[in-house]
Amino acid sequence: MKAFRLGHRPSVLMLLGASTSPSEDRQSPRLCLTRLPLARTFQRTSPPSGTALHNFWKIRSLIVKGLWDNKDKLAEVVALIALEKLTAQAIANLICRDYYKPSPDSSDPPDSDQETDETDDGGGSDGDTGPSSDGGGGGGGGGGGGGGGGGGAAAAAAADAGATEESLPSVLLSLFGAVPALVPSQPTDPPAHPPTPGPLSPPSAGDPFAQQIYDALNKDFGRWSDCKDYKTALDTALQCSLEYRDAIALIRKVVTNPTTVASLGQKRFEDYKLRRANLVYDFSQLRPRFAAQWLDMSKQVVSVDLVLNGGQRELQVAWNPLYSDSSMVTALTLYINDTAQVELRSYEGNTMTMSAPPFSLEGLRLTAKVTALAATWGGDPKYAFFAQGEPATGTYVELPPTISIMDATKQPQPPQGLEYAHLIDPDRHETDNTAYPVFQVGTYVYWALAYTDNPTSLAVLAFDQDKNLIRKWTKNGVSYGVWNVTMDSSKKTVTFIGQGSRSVDFTFDELLAIPFVTTASSFLQPTPPDDLIYTKGTTGPSETYPVVEFVLGYRFWALAYRNNIVTFAILAFDQNNKLLGRISRDGTRYISSITLQENEVTFVGQGGQIVTFTLDELHSITVVPDPLVPFVTIADAHSQPDAPDGLVYLTGSEDIGSYPVLRYSGLTYWPLCYQSSQLTVALLGYDADMNMVKMHVEFGARRISRIVVEGPNVRCIGESDLSVTFPLAEL
Repeated sequence: MKAFRLGHRPSVLMLLGASTSPSEDRQSPRLCLTRLPLARTFQRTSPPSGTALHNFWKIRSLIVKGLWDNKDKLAEVVALIALEKLTAQAIANLICRDYYKPSPDSSDPPDSDQETDETDDGGGSDGDTGPSSDGGGGGGGGGGGGGGGGGGAAAAAAADAGATEESLPSVLLSLFGAVPALVPSQPTDPPAHPPTPGPLSPPSAGDPFAQQIYDALNKDFGRWSDCKDYKTALDTALQCSLEYRDAIALIRKVVTNPTTVASLGQKRFEDYKLRRANLVYDFSQLRPRFAAQWLDMSKQVVSVDLVLNGGQRELQVAWNPLYSDSSMVTALTLYINDTAQVELRSYEGNTMTMSAPPFSLEGLRLTAKVTALAATWGGDPKYAFFAQGEPATGTYVELPPTISIMDATKQPQPPQGLEYAHLIDPDRHETDNTAYPVFQVGTYVYWALAYTDNPTSLAVLAFDQDKNLIRKWTKNGVSYGVWNVTMDSSKKTVTFIGQGSRSVDFTFDELLAIPFVTTASSFLQPTPPDDLIYTKGTTGPSETYPVVEFVLGYRFWALAYRNNIVTFAILAFDQNNKLLGRISRDGTRYISSITLQENEVTFVGQGGQIVTFTLDELHSITVVPDPLVPFVTIADAHSQPDAPDGLVYLTGSEDIGSYPVLRYSGLTYWPLCYQSSQLTVALLGYDADMNMVKMHVEFGARRISRIVVEGPNVRCIGESDLSVTFPLAEL
């Protein structure tokens, strides 16, 4: 053999040569590879003789021809020479091409019928989509088993989307945000870990393939967990992912290649199969484990508050970010009544504001889940490692109408003259304030309190979720204290029952007449009646028009009259901007601001002149009464047709914008006076089209200021408390 050194490592000399034999054609050399320990290599002690040099040049031409005629063998030889510098993936490719035939081991012979293991290990192309990568328990990294593919597929998709190292987390979030595996979920227990193999024994000397397999399988895949800071841990987790990917690819080739398996010892073959299952399982656990250690926000509390901005209900969500690093984004999922509405949107800061649904008697539950998602990539082909932790959660709740029991001893002190008094029995004076019946709706709790100096009246106090007193109502007809609270959902009423089982009723609307002052754009309003105009003075319509709004969505706008009289009209609109009614009040115009104090609303107009309405007055114009139930309210006589000859709209005050009326049987009844000032009332009934369809006349009163329903009759009370009565049956 003539040998030439092609490469070496510290302990090995590799020789490529041409071997000939007397029986073979001397012009057809055979290629062979020889590995010699350096200790056995010879030292040349004398220069080559002339004959040896001549023979060298002669044999060189034969070697070159042999290399050309045996190109496939040459590829194998060169690959083996470079084996120890190849990647695990390259070695796997060599195994796939049948270049690895394990060295025989007498202590572990192959099974006589040993076959390749074609079982699907479930790890996908990268090996990372194993049985525990379903996104539960903070998983979600790498796309999980539920969709999105492994880290290689994620990297390819992100690259196609133009991702950079800085934008990778946001790009992956946008690409895979709708994948169920990424949606924050309740923790789930991962499947059982496969049986763990014992320590991997070193390979026998002289088997470079086995050595490379040993090195690939014997990495410290969990070293990322020992890192002391987030960024180092993330970068190390990526390197561990790449090592997992290479090791899984290599072991898959080993157990599925017929040539390799046929020569592989039975024990080692079974060991490799078990290690493959362990690698796939552990790789699929890497992202959930990383998320649990570095991205868990579950101990944080997300602040979820409802605020009003320009008259619009807005939801404000605030949280504390885990880290300030380009490799991490904060993702938010918002659930409305347990249905995801906004899924995994990325936010750079720590707050989010969005429109909230309108108030509804059906109730509302808003849940915000905020998660941290980290991502980085590397390797060739490129691989993306990303993981999403358990979310921080915050909730905002508006209850549907509900009767509850609460402890009044934990309530704030009541206003002067009131006391908590829950009667154990309606026929006794004994109380128990620790089990107090209350009415709840939205974020409000309604408590019925007794007057200390008025045994026939009941006060109902509304408190918000922070126990601030928001509003108070008073109704007569109830003896001391409250025994029980009931409600009728079909009629939308709540009943407070006191001593002697006497009771008072409230409508849900009435109790939700809780006001706040805000501003809104008058440009978005419907066209007003012909005699009115949206204006705060000389400015005309405005983006910041002052309005009063009730919790249930009713909104009250103060409009000026086109003829510039010192009077203004209040128009009431529902949630759908439908006009419900109007009233007017003399005394000012061009309303520029509105203030609230207890149960009154003050409108400030031109020159600082003020006019005050009670909340009950505003609420009354929103009510759509049951046509079969007589209902007393106030209305604006300025919007009425002209009075018939001899009659005039005239009430107890000079302001006909707040006129007492009766609504019954589909008609609105207006009590008018005679121009002759005679002591007579004309009760005129108008339909919805402002047509007068009925007229009833009674002697005995004028200038009606109040209307009350008394059993089967309606009584109109005027000057000097003189009154006239009309039977409802005749109306």
